[in-house]
Amino acid sequence: MQKIQNPFEVIDARLDGFGEILKEIQSLLKSQNRLTDSEPIEARITKKQAAALINCSVSTIDNARRAGKITAYRIGGKAVRFEKSEVLNLAKK
Repeated sequence: MQKIQNPFEVIDARLDGFGEILKEIQSLLKSQNRLTDSEPIEARITKKQAAALINCSVSTIDNARRAGKITAYRIGGKAVRFEKSEVLNLAKK
């Protein structure tokens, strides 16, 4: 009979290598001129994170996207991300 592991230990074990994988992806993208040092992967944030960052509602972020004030990047099917720098610039206006 196989011992059942603590699910949190399983998750921790799988996430341990994630940082190294992210560094490898960044290195690969830089070598293909698809990513510059000024555009780290972490710079893209969710709609909810963008709203929290500039202390506004999610609807305000949606309205800014529709008005062309910030660019939305699709990840997969429905997920949308925003450049953190664009969101911060939006707050300055």
